[in-house]
Amino acid sequence: MKKIVIIFMLAMLSLNSYTSVKGTTLNGYLFARTKKQMVKLVEYVRNNNKKEFITYIKELQTTGEGGALDDGLEVEIVDNSQGLVQIRLVGRTETVWTVTEAIRRE
Repeated sequence: MKKIVIIFMLAMLSLNSYTSVKGTTLNGYLFARTKKQMVKLVEYVRNNNKKEFITYIKELQTTGEGGALDDGLEVEIVDNSQGLVQIRLVGRTETVWTVTEAIRRE
């Protein structure tokens, strides 16, 4: 039974690495730790609410919950949803959310 579980786990790990999509970040795009935070930022932009947008992005930067992406960081796309992507820097475990345009796919 142990062998079956180990084989299954190895198969799942190899499947995950095969299906992961890699890309690189583009400079200046915003990110947030949670999808909810990113959706809120996008809504402020869509509604042309500059004052609330600036206040909220400053709050995210101050708390370390958001900011701007640097150019050329290698990332894996974890989730792709409604024009947003959840990404993880290669070699790290934390994830953040950004807009799909912020990632140049390989």
